[in-house]
This record gives sequence, C-alpha cells and structure tokens, in this order.
Amino acid sequence: MVSTIELIDDDALALNLAKTKRWSELDLARLRAFAERAGADPERALVQVRETVQKALDLWPQVRREASVSALLHARLEAHWKRTPIIAKQK
Repeated sequence: MVSTIELIDDDALALNLAKTKRWSELDLARLRAFAERAGADPERALVQVRETVQKALDLWPQVRREASVSALLHARLEAHWKRTPIIAKQK
C-alpha cells in the first residue's frame, strides 16, 4: 500500500468510488449502493469493509512502531480517519 497522505494533505480518491472521490463522503450507505450496482451481495460487502477497516485499525499501532512512520504521516492519517465515515464510526 502506498499512502499519498504524507505528501498531499486532504487528498482525494483518483477514481470515483460509489459516485464520489471525496473520502468524507465514503460511508456505508454509499458502499451498499455501490455493491448493489456491481451485482455483489451488499451485506457481505459491508461485512468485508468493516472487517478490513477494523484489521487496519488494530494493526496500526504495531505498524507505527515497526515501520518508523513519520510524525507527519501519523498526524495526517489520524485526521484522515476522523473525516472518513467508514473509518471514524469504527474507532
């Protein structure tokens, strides 16, 4: 995974996801609609989203310690998570 957040504060998605490029609009309702349009089982998709977000949050302290994450990246990631609904609701 490559993060651009350390280089570009308040970065947007490169491509539309669930009809938005804004992380602040990426919530479970949008992802549900996206899964439905893609022909996927929306409930299963949301379970996968929740599990993936939770795993990332659970592993973050270890990654931060072991990967020498800069203070700038740490601060920007924390701010990013607070403004991204699919992450903020799980913290």
